Amino acid sequence: MRFRVVLEESEEGGYTAYVPSLPGCISEGETKEEALKNIQEAIERPRFLLGRSALSEPNDTLRLEGRIDRRVAQQLAEMGHNVEIMDDWYHRAGHAHGVVKRGATWMGGADPRTEGLALGF
Repeated sequence: MRFRVVLEESEEGGYTAYVPSLPGCISEGETKEEALKNIQEAIERPRFLLGRSALSEPNDTLRLEGRIDRRVAQQLAEMGHNVEIMDDWYHRAGHAHGVVKRGATWMGGADPRTEGLALGF
C-alpha cells in the first residue's frame, strides 16, 4: 500500500505537509523543502497498529514497531494493552512515498518500510 503526501501553502505562511491515510502524520515548514523534510521524518517515526492485520491474528493486540521506546511499551502493557513488539520497520504499518515538483526541481521522500522509492528526474 502506498500513501500520498499532500503539500499545501498555509494561510499563516509557510507550508503544511500531511499524509491523508496516516492519521496524525502532519508537519509544517517555512519552505516547501523544510515541510517535505519534516514530513519525511514523521513518516519514519515508529508506528503502531491496533487490532488485527490478518484474519488469523487476535483483534485486541497493540503492535508496536521495535524502534519505539521500551518504556512506552511497558507503560502500555501496564495499562492493560496486549502489546506485541514487531520488527523495527514493520511492513504492515503502511508505506508512504511522495514526490513534488518545484519549478525545474523534483523532491521526494520514501518510507524505509518498503522497497519503494521516490524519484525525481
